[in-house]
Amino acid sequence: MNAAEYGFSPSASPSANGGALSAAAALAGEGHTVTISPGAYTLVGATIPRGVTLDVTAGAVITCGDPASSTPMISNQTYTTSGSITAGSTALTLSAASTALCVGDIVAVSGAGGTFDGTSMAHMSQVVSINGTAVVLLEPAVTSASNATVTHGASNVVITGDGVIDGDYTVGDTLLARSPIMFQFANNCRSDVTVRNAPWIGVYVTRGSRNCDVSGTFTDIGNQGASGTNIGSAVWFFGGVKNNRAHDITTTRCTFAVIVDDRSSGQSQYDGSADSNTIEDVTALDGAGGGVVVEGGSYNVVRRITVDGGNFGVALERSLQGSTEFRPATGNSATDCTIENCDIGLKLNGTGSTYSGFTFTNCSTNVQNLE
Repeated sequence: MNAAEYGFSPSASPSANGGALSAAAALAGEGHTVTISPGAYTLVGATIPRGVTLDVTAGAVITCGDPASSTPMISNQTYTTSGSITAGSTALTLSAASTALCVGDIVAVSGAGGTFDGTSMAHMSQVVSINGTAVVLLEPAVTSASNATVTHGASNVVITGDGVIDGDYTVGDTLLARSPIMFQFANNCRSDVTVRNAPWIGVYVTRGSRNCDVSGTFTDIGNQGASGTNIGSAVWFFGGVKNNRAHDITTTRCTFAVIVDDRSSGQSQYDGSADSNTIEDVTALDGAGGGVVVEGGSYNVVRRITVDGGNFGVALERSLQGSTEFRPATGNSATDCTIENCDIGLKLNGTGSTYSGFTFTNCSTNVQNLE
C-alpha cells in the first residue's frame, strides 16, 4: 500500500506524518510493504510493526522537520507487558498472554539481569518458545524478578529504497540524541537506505538487538568535533547487542563510520557487552573521529575497512565509559584494512585482540598497542 492513502503528505506536520505512517504500517501487516512516493516530507515518531517493509522510493526525501526533537524518525514498534522469572531459569511467566510476542523476539525483563555499578539491570534474551503465558528464553535470568516490566520489540522490520532519510541537523547546532532510524529489542531487522545530516547516530541498533543488518550511504553524521569532542557515528551497535552486521557502507564527513559499544557513562539498565558483531566492507572518508571503533565488546569481527582521515582508522579497545567494564574486551579481530591519513592507524587496548593484512599510508602512528 502507499502511505499517502493514510494521510502521509508533503503538507502534513512531522508528528502527523509519523502517525500516518505508523497507521499505514499497522494496517499493512506482516509480510507486506508500505511505499513512500517521491516528494519532500517531514517526519518524526513513526513506529513499524513486525514483518513490515518500508520502501522509501527514489525521489522521496524524508526530513525530521523538528530540530528540537530527540525522538527517532523511524523505529521498530515496541510493546510492554509484565511477568516473573526466577534466577537461573529461562522460564518467563507473563501476567497475560500477548499476541504481539513471537518466537525469535527480543525481550527485556527489568530487574532480572543482576546489578552492575549499582544499577539493577534488565535481562535481555531471545524467545525460544511460547505457550500461552509460558515463555522460554534462550539465556537464564541472573536474578529473580516478580511482576516485572517486560519490554519487547517488533522483529523483521525492513527499511529500504533509493530515497533519503535526513536528520535535519547542521554541525554546530544543539547536539540531540536523535536517530533517523532506530532498532531496539529487535531481531532480524534491516536498513539499507541513504541517511544524512543526523546529530548523533544515523542507524542505531540497541537494547539487546540481534541479527540486524545495516548497509547504505551516510553523509554528515555527528558533530565532527564541533564541541571539542568527536561525537557520533553513521552506525552504532550499542548495549547488549549480538550477532549484528554492518556492511557495504560508505560514509562521508561522519564523525565515525561504525561504533560497537557496551555501555553509557551514565549507566542504563539496558547496557551490556556487545559481542560477536561483524563490520565489513566499509569505506570512511573525511571523518573527524575516523573509521571503526569496537569499545568494550568481545569476539567482534572487523574486516575490509578503508579509512581516509580521522583520529583512528580502526580501534579495538576496552570500554572507556563509566568505571567498570561488563567484561574485559576479549578476542576482537581486524583484518585486511587500508588506513590513510589518520593520527593512529590501529589502536589495540583489550585482551587477545588480533590484526593482520593492514596497509598504512601517512599515519602519525601506524599501530598503538596498549594491551
